[in-house]
Amino acid sequence: MKDDIRQRLMEAVKRDADRRNKAEDEQRQKEKAKERFEVQWDACVQTTILPAIQPVKDILVQHGWSVTSTRDSKVSLTIATYKSDDFSMRASARPHLQFSCDSGARCVRLYAGRSSGIGEPIQLGDLSGEFVQERIVRFVEALTVS
Repeated sequence: MKDDIRQRLMEAVKRDADRRNKAEDEQRQKEKAKERFEVQWDACVQTTILPAIQPVKDILVQHGWSVTSTRDSKVSLTIATYKSDDFSMRASARPHLQFSCDSGARCVRLYAGRSSGIGEPIQLGDLSGEFVQERIVRFVEALTVS
């Protein structure tokens, strides 16, 4: 094989290897970022969202409401809120808010009443106890409108 042909072939092979290595590195970085975000999400659920639910739940339960929170998966938390004597349907059909971790978009999506559609994107840093309580109160207000 002529030296110039060999050199061009070797350069093409090296370019391909470099391109593949770069793509693999980028994929590993994305996976690490996703894992970090999911760890932050889990910490937010444990330290912010669940504690914020309790005072709202205490008030609602005193007035005959049911409030349950369920970790549907490691990336989702559903808060069902309903007047106990008004709903006899399955739990999944009950009025609920769902906080869902969208690690690909690096945000949390809030779904009100159903878990379909796009969901309202919320930055993880914006999820304070007050924010969670405000959203639950808005949800209850919407349920009580005649």
